[in-house]
Amino acid sequence: MFKNKKPKHLRLGTRGEVLAAELILSFNIEIITKNYRTNGGEIDIIAWDGKQLIFIEVKTRKNDHFLNNPADAVGFHKKQRLKSSALQFMRTHNLNHLCFRFDVIAISFKQWKLIDVRWIKSFFKSSDLTRNEGIFEYE
Repeated sequence: MFKNKKPKHLRLGTRGEVLAAELILSFNIEIITKNYRTNGGEIDIIAWDGKQLIFIEVKTRKNDHFLNNPADAVGFHKKQRLKSSALQFMRTHNLNHLCFRFDVIAISFKQWKLIDVRWIKSFFKSSDLTRNEGIFEYE
């Protein structure tokens, strides 16, 4: 009777974020928050594995998309926005002393059927973008 008003690409992204959260929880990793927004951008999932903060970008694509690997969509500017948002989160919560990393969970569907999930840990280092003094990344 009622149609879902959300555009298909947003429904696909939401579905991917739900699957990513389930994956993270299956490894007994605590999800601190989802969809953390700042003026500079958004972090899909922020998690804690007992040793470090994990800032996770979830990329969900249909297999017929022009990119074979959804993680390929995380370019230099997106990495900069993730880094900026992560540093703001850490400053706001007085967590500058903690180690952290940036991960990507890449999810592929074909005709709404799940075909691939990849969790790419330490996808990039903030030091690859600019120099950070007093910020520690786990390697």
